[in-house]
Amino acid sequence: MNVQITAQTKANGRAIWLVRFAWALITLLLVSLFIVNAGENAIYARYEWQVGLARPAFEPLISWLAFAQLLVALRWLSVAVFFTVALLIAWRKWDDWFALFTSTT
Repeated sequence: MNVQITAQTKANGRAIWLVRFAWALITLLLVSLFIVNAGENAIYARYEWQVGLARPAFEPLISWLAFAQLLVALRWLSVAVFFTVALLIAWRKWDDWFALFTSTT
């Protein structure tokens, strides 16, 4: 016996346009907040607890400022990867409201 369960995730008409508008608005808001706070994140990263706790381990290798810059670069890289995946999901499934929801989260 083969049982298949499917859910309707395709939206029609006005509903999909509302979902697309919400997706675009939320994405624009998140990207703008990231860009605005990027400078402060780079400045204050050297005072974070990760840098303070890891300082004895990395100090013989690199300076604490270089470690803080590496930490910020890795954060930016992870944000870029997540954002790229979200854009790919939205681009491939533009008519699917659940895919747009997943892309937004």
